Amino acid sequence: MADASYENEVQNFRTLLKLQKSGSGNGSAAGDQTLQLSTNIEPQFYVARRHLRKLGNKVVTRKIQESVTNYSSYNLINAKLAYIKAWQALPEYGITHYYVRFRNSRRDELAAIAFNRIIRMDPNSGEALKTWRFNTMKAWSVNWDTNQVIIELAEEEHNIEFACTRFSPKLVHELIGGYIFLSMRTKDADEALDDENFFKLTGGWNG
Repeated sequence: MADASYENEVQNFRTLLKLQKSGSGNGSAAGDQTLQLSTNIEPQFYVARRHLRKLGNKVVTRKIQESVTNYSSYNLINAKLAYIKAWQALPEYGITHYYVRFRNSRRDELAAIAFNRIIRMDPNSGEALKTWRFNTMKAWSVNWDTNQVIIELAEEEHNIEFACTRFSPKLVHELIGGYIFLSMRTKDADEALDDENFFKLTGGWNG
C-alpha cells in the first residue's frame, strides 16, 4: 500500500467495476476504457515472479480482469467467503516453510510444517522429499547452543535433526507444540484451556 502506484491500481479496479455494472451497452467507449485499464494493471504486484515468467503479463492481466468480473456481483460477506475458500483450496494452504540444514546435508533445504506433519522439501523445485507425521513422534527438543531441533521418532531408527540457519528454532518448537496441543483438544466449545500443558508444549521444554 505504500507503493507509489497503489492509488493508481485502486482507481483502475474502481473503473473496471463501474464498467461491469454499466453492462455492455456502452459501445466502443467502454471497450476503449477496458483496453486502457488493461495496460495500466501491473501484474507483478499481484502474482509471484515465477508465475509471470511461466504465463506472461498479458495472460495474468486477463485472468485478473476475469476474476474481478466473476466476483463483481458478490456482496461483501460472500466475497470474503469466496476468498477464504479459494485460499483454503491452495495446495500449500496451512503450511509454514523454514530454511534449515538437515544433519549430514551441505546445503539449506525447506522444512515445511503443517498441522499434522513435517515435510522435507527441495527449495528449488518444492518437491516433497520426506514426510513425518506428528503421531509418530515420541519427543522433540531444541539445542539452543547450536540452534538445532531434534525430533525423536517411534518408527525410525534415526532422529530428525536440523539446524535453523536463518531464524530462531523457537519458532519451529512453538509451531509444533501448538499444533500438537490443538490435536489433543476436543470439539467441545466448553472445554477449559489447559494453560500448563500449552506452555509446556510451546515454551521450549522437552516435548
